[in-house]
Amino acid sequence: TGMSEFNGRTYPWQASTGTSFSTPMVAGCIALWLQANPELTTDDIITLFSETCNKLDPSLSYPNNVYGYGEIDVYRGLLRILGIDGIEGISHEQPSGVTFALEGRSLLRLGFAQPSAAPVQLRIYSTAGSLLLAEQLPSGQMSSELNVSSLPAGVYAVQLTSSDSQVNGSTLIRIVER
Repeated sequence: TGMSEFNGRTYPWQASTGTSFSTPMVAGCIALWLQANPELTTDDIITLFSETCNKLDPSLSYPNNVYGYGEIDVYRGLLRILGIDGIEGISHEQPSGVTFALEGRSLLRLGFAQPSAAPVQLRIYSTAGSLLLAEQLPSGQMSSELNVSSLPAGVYAVQLTSSDSQVNGSTLIRIVER
């Protein structure tokens, strides 16, 4: 049991196991994937699990009765559904030490859990894989802002690359019409 702060609010949490906990987690994962592609079938979902879950014990074959298909990687599955998991330069993992927030449709704010130890390369890609924006963010920052008003409405992959491992990774943003 613990408490975590996010965007100025404190949230309680606790670790839990078993089907009573895993069932809503899996349902939420599938619901997110269905929002990205409402045409997914049961077979499509099973294929996503088999291709994107993390295999916790490499000595076992998957699926099995201990881990099923493995630890669900919701983000990696989402990248696969959107067809952007194969784009060169986009990480399949989200950065652990960065928060992202869109203000309106023109400003992307990044918050760093601690001052970045090294400069950060920020790149924004379309879902087709085109590099649309690139920016070098200086080290030592707790936050940064990027004007994204030149981007049309759509979904974009934001890639951060740095020698600071907590900053490395990608996330998806969705810009909506005004």
